[in-house]
Order: sequence, then structure tokens, then C-alpha cells
Amino acid sequence: MRSLLFAAAFFTIACNPSKKASSITITELEESKQAEQTEMPPASMEKNIRLLVTFASIGAGIDPNGKTMLDGYINSFKEKSGKLVKYGTLAWGREGEYDCEFSLNELNLNEQTDFIKGLKNLFEGNQIIQIEENKPSRFK
Repeated sequence: MRSLLFAAAFFTIACNPSKKASSITITELEESKQAEQTEMPPASMEKNIRLLVTFASIGAGIDPNGKTMLDGYINSFKEKSGKLVKYGTLAWGREGEYDCEFSLNELNLNEQTDFIKGLKNLFEGNQIIQIEENKPSRFK
């Protein structure tokens, strides 16, 4: 009889979570959301991203040469103009998809136009690398 009462008391306590335990879970969840927000690149905090290069996937992963081509283009642009273009990356997909966000603040308007035109020419015809201008960040 004593073991039956002990078992009943144990199951009653185990099956009724306390309010304290659930509030800890909510706090931990809120802290994890804050950590995600601080890991985003600075460009994501702006209203619109000046240039957004998306490495997408259609069931087979991203273009394996895309990042190398992008970095090569940035280096050649630096040699030509003397200015290094900076960007932040934001991973978002299960197959390696990510965005490269460019503010282009280091370039004047003519240089921005040249940079974007050259980048679009580089990836012309590549359907899984998308280039968009003045778009909001994916996770704003």
C-alpha cells in the first residue's frame, strides 16, 4: 500500500510541470532569439539591402563555384578601383542556402552601378544565384 501511494505521488508530481519550470523555458527561448539577432550582419539592420546575392538551391544544393566566383569578382574589382567591397552572409536554408548582403557604402553611385552591372554579367544565366537590389533582409 505504501509503495502504491508513493507511486501515485510520484506520477502526480512528474505529470504536473510547475510554473517555474515553464517560465525558465520561455526565458531560455527569448535569450536564444536575442542571440540569433545579434549574429546577423550589420547590413541586415538597415531598412533595405542595397545589393542582395542569394545562393539558392532547387533540391541539389547551392552552386559549388558561386562563392569562389563572387570572391574573385570582388578581388578583381578591388584591383581595378582600389576599393574593397565588404559584405555579410546570412545562412538560411537546409541545403546550404545563404544570402550575401552588400551595403556598398564604400562606393560612390557610379562605382555601385559598375559593380552591380559586372556582378549581374558574371552570374547571367545562373538560375540558382539571384541578384536583387534595394530589398529588405530575409529575416528582418
